[in-house]
Amino acid sequence: MKYLIQFLFLCNFVFLLSGCWSSHEAEDLSIINIVGVDENEQGELELTANLVRPMPNTASASAGTNGDSEQPNLVSASGQSLFDAMSKLSSSISKRMYLGHVNVLIFGEMVARDHMESALDFFRRENDFRPNIKIFITKGSAKEVMQTKPALQSTIGLEVDKLSENDRFASAGTLKDISKFVEDLTSNTIDPTTSGITRSINKGIEFSSIETSGDGEARAKQQGETENETTNESSAAVALDGTAVFQGAKLKGWLNDRETRGLMWMLGEVSNNNIVVLPCSQGTVSLNTRDSKSRYSPQLSNDGTTMRVNIQVEADIGEYTCADPELDSRQIERLNRQLEETIEEEATAALRKAQKRWQADVFGFGKAIYRDNPKAWDKIAPDWRNGLLQNLRVDLNVSANISGHGMIEQPSKANESR
Repeated sequence: MKYLIQFLFLCNFVFLLSGCWSSHEAEDLSIINIVGVDENEQGELELTANLVRPMPNTASASAGTNGDSEQPNLVSASGQSLFDAMSKLSSSISKRMYLGHVNVLIFGEMVARDHMESALDFFRRENDFRPNIKIFITKGSAKEVMQTKPALQSTIGLEVDKLSENDRFASAGTLKDISKFVEDLTSNTIDPTTSGITRSINKGIEFSSIETSGDGEARAKQQGETENETTNESSAAVALDGTAVFQGAKLKGWLNDRETRGLMWMLGEVSNNNIVVLPCSQGTVSLNTRDSKSRYSPQLSNDGTTMRVNIQVEADIGEYTCADPELDSRQIERLNRQLEETIEEEATAALRKAQKRWQADVFGFGKAIYRDNPKAWDKIAPDWRNGLLQNLRVDLNVSANISGHGMIEQPSKANESR
């Protein structure tokens, strides 16, 4: 019995030694951190991948010089399917493509309108892809966005990934990963959305690079001032660009930044530090939102369905440049009413596009009805996106409370101590 126990122990120990059987050396891998999907002129799917080259451990690298060996490569291939395109890429790359570090997917508008289901099937079926990969849609070509030179990160994949973590932009709140996007796509109670992306130059945002000349003087080189216009355009950074709205698996249209925030008010998901600027006498008031909540209350009747939406917002004053001498309770109350009107206007703008024009339930009204009355939802679900959603009455009730004012309460005035 003693020897039998020892034998079984050794057998179990041998199984533990097989943990690295499928490992690969880093130098044998071609690491990919961002993938783009487009439709070419022949109607084929074009797949573009960013192959990240390892940073060389040399004195020049530590000194901050950028050699060609530090730059990532973009490779593209087209095929009748994404699996076909990926196979063509593999046949032309000398190292094994490693997809475990892919954190961003960018889909061109043509693909988003006609091929989302097949594209998502490939990325969900391949076991190397993670379920939390972020999905972006661009109005143009995904390849064009990926050709953009990153402004602050080492690769465009990291640049886009970190950009989405900036919660000061409402459109980052509509961003979905592949798991959540597919969950909404396959649901009959809500339609998917995700964040748009574009080159920052398309939104009027320019980055300048500072170079030091031989005599030690610093000089700024702005985009648009180089001799090679094509090279300059490819060095523009990227920016979030509103929200892509889907009905099922088809892209229906875009919400701009204002309409995107209207959607986020409806969902109660406006993030902390989102900036709202209100006009006032000879100046503006900039507000930081601290919290937002929303609650849906569906009311079913023979005359139709009404959705009561209660929105509550807490905000702080970030900057006050109005001509009013004092920030008293009466002025705070006026700002509260003004903020409520702004929220209602932005939410109505989002409703006008998504609900009325596209009949896309990105607000989750169907989910609220199903949660409140599943039997009633089963009856109206077949016609929900064929007129019922479009004719849904939405009753907005907004309550805003500006409760903070930063380090000082009253605005600073010249000669106020005299």
